[in-house]
This record gives sequence, structure tokens and C-alpha cells, in this order.
Amino acid sequence: HGRSGGDPIPDIPTMAEWLARLCEQLELENPLLVGHSMGSYVALEMADNHAVAGLVLLGTSESMAVQADLQGAADEHVPRAVEFVVGWSHSGETRFGPRAEPGLWPMGMSSRLLESGLGVSLASDLRACSGYDPMPPASRVVCPVLVIVASDDRMTAPADGGRLAAAIAGAEVGIVDSGHMSILDSPREVERMVSSWLARTDGFSDR
Repeated sequence: HGRSGGDPIPDIPTMAEWLARLCEQLELENPLLVGHSMGSYVALEMADNHAVAGLVLLGTSESMAVQADLQGAADEHVPRAVEFVVGWSHSGETRFGPRAEPGLWPMGMSSRLLESGLGVSLASDLRACSGYDPMPPASRVVCPVLVIVASDDRMTAPADGGRLAAAIAGAEVGIVDSGHMSILDSPREVERMVSSWLARTDGFSDR
């Protein structure tokens, strides 16, 4: 989101290779990858080309075609782009105040995060999402996978996430009561779901 040096990485496959090199430098073998939204595509692409222990994909979809007004606002680096994303990403009481943790405002946190990349990476990342087809790599995944969809997700509809999950052999699907930013809207529910999945999945229960 604009806090690293250099130009934004322009596409999902190149992001996945960057992540693979990072894991090598950190000496992480067969990592468990947890990816949200665009990050779910990066994790999926990495799993298609490198050994990973498992995937948790949140806010994912069979496609992420970006709405034209949003892409245009991001290309022009105007604050309206952030307003679009934040307005579509949160739901329920999170839109009016903290949902899980006292003293935190999820919509404000999302706004500050996206503003940091407004003139740097946001437009490039949106184009990367639009240009990526996750279905071929999804059909080739061989590791355990948990797909978490959000019931009130207006960025990646639950049904679209379900269709991606259906293309992954053996994938488990969980549903949380939140908007697209489930990791901020419902962090405790997401944590419980991931922990439960790890505990009953072969290869993770003893870690």
C-alpha cells in the first residue's frame, strides 16, 4: 500500500514470485498463506507454482472486475477512490463505530491504509485484480484450502467466492457475518474459524 520503495508490481503472477522470493529469504519452507482480497489471488498464484502447506482465502471471488468509476478515480489519484472502496467494504455497525475492539474505528483504519497508496499502488493493484483469472490455478491446487466468504460482501459477492471454492478440490467454505473487510469487521470470528480449520486439518493439528 505504498510504503515500500520502487514501482508497484503490475500483475498477480509477478506479485506471487516476489512473495516466493521473500519466503526464501526468510527461510520459510512450505508456508501457510493467508490472503485477503487481492492477496487471495497472490496466495493462489504462488500455490500454483511453489510448495505451500495450505491456503486461507478471504474476500475472494471467481473474478474481480473493477467498476469503471472506481478505476477511473484511482487512476486520477483522487480521494473519491478511497471513499468508494471503504464505503463498499464495511457493513453493519462497523460503519458507525468499533465492532470488535474498543477504541478502534475500522472504516478510519481502512481509509488511512488506502490513502497511503492512493498515488502509488491503488490504481495498479485494481488493474492487477481485473486482469487476473484465478480459475485455472484454483483447479490445480493440491494443498488444504479454507475459503472464507462474508455474508454482506459488496466487493466480492459470497456466491462468487463460493464458485471459486467449488473449483478447488476439497476446499472448505466458511461464512462470516461482515462486509468485505472481514478481518476488520469480524476479526474474532475470522480468527476462530481459521483456528478451528487448522485444528482439524491433517498436517496442521500438531503444529
